[in-house]
Amino acid sequence: MLLCGCLVLSGCGGKDEDDETVNNDNNNKGQSGSLLNPGNNNSNNNNVTPGVEGDQEGNDNPSGSQGAYWDPEGSVTLGKYLGVEVEKVSYEVTDEEIEAEIDYFLRSNSELLEVTDRNTVESGDVVKVDYTLSIDGKEIDSSEGEDVEVGGQYYDFEEDLIGAFVGESKTVEKQISDTYYSDYLGQTGTYIVNIKAIQTRVIPELTDETVASFTDYSTVEQYREGVFKELEQQKIEEAQERQVSLMFDAIIADSTFTGISDADKQSYVDEMIEYYSSYATYLGFELKDFINMYFNFSYEEFLELAQEEADIMVKQNLIQDAVAKAENLEVSDQEYTDYLANYAAENSFDSPEDAEKEFGKEAFLQVILRDKAYELLVDSMIIK
Repeated sequence: MLLCGCLVLSGCGGKDEDDETVNNDNNNKGQSGSLLNPGNNNSNNNNVTPGVEGDQEGNDNPSGSQGAYWDPEGSVTLGKYLGVEVEKVSYEVTDEEIEAEIDYFLRSNSELLEVTDRNTVESGDVVKVDYTLSIDGKEIDSSEGEDVEVGGQYYDFEEDLIGAFVGESKTVEKQISDTYYSDYLGQTGTYIVNIKAIQTRVIPELTDETVASFTDYSTVEQYREGVFKELEQQKIEEAQERQVSLMFDAIIADSTFTGISDADKQSYVDEMIEYYSSYATYLGFELKDFINMYFNFSYEEFLELAQEEADIMVKQNLIQDAVAKAENLEVSDQEYTDYLANYAAENSFDSPEDAEKEFGKEAFLQVILRDKAYELLVDSMIIK
């Protein structure tokens, strides 16, 4: 899954048989479906927009010809779906991960102090600069007051600042390798860098005082334990999500699908493009540049992975609907009332009636039944 593999940076390590592993209990219940787009799915999530999920055009008929992965065409003949066996996913929090988290915490709370006893840039300095970047005489970017850490391996030109002095305007010819400029990778760029000031980064020591100043903990010992617990919880959730993903992979492999629409799958891809386009615009990036930096792969690879996940999403929705029917799952009046009230409250509707009017009762019932089917599948899953 795209998010699982790229956004969650810490993977699942090995673990001895005697150590704690993920057990098949209620803690195994994660959100089914898309890991590409957080908050975008049908199960265990009252933020789901029933019936029009991902419908960027606001169509009144989401299952029409434009495609709707949340209410797809096609059918499934289920194979084995209850008691599916999956390999246990172990997890481990390493000392290296704890130290990396602590180092990040300390650097995040560091100070930049201006250097006044020398006038030339050295490795490790944080240099305040204004710069422009031109290619073939055309300016493609500029920035003012940028803090460039020499040796941080973030800017193509940073190592060329060593030996420069405050007040100097330095011209640097470099082959573009900075992924921010993905459209120009490999081309020769001309940076004109004006050195405004030399700074040094003062990183605080890990002391009780530092911990108390920047966290809710009082001592270093408490903070370390808190870091461990947070990393452990993250690993547990990753392991649970992976096990659910393996379960759905097995169910999909043992089922037969017919009539799946390319338009339905494309609706998922379109939603991902829209989602990340909005995110990129908010942060001031072009979509392709944002994808390159955010996922560390190309836009074309992003589209390929979105297509693969779209196929899984459509099939999961068909499976959950089929399971709900096969198991004669029903929604009680109280369950419906509670779900509708929660949905309305969490999505800023004036009343549950307004939410129901917006999307229709059948759409909400479908979402609730998918929740029930999802929980049934997860509860029956057997961890080997």
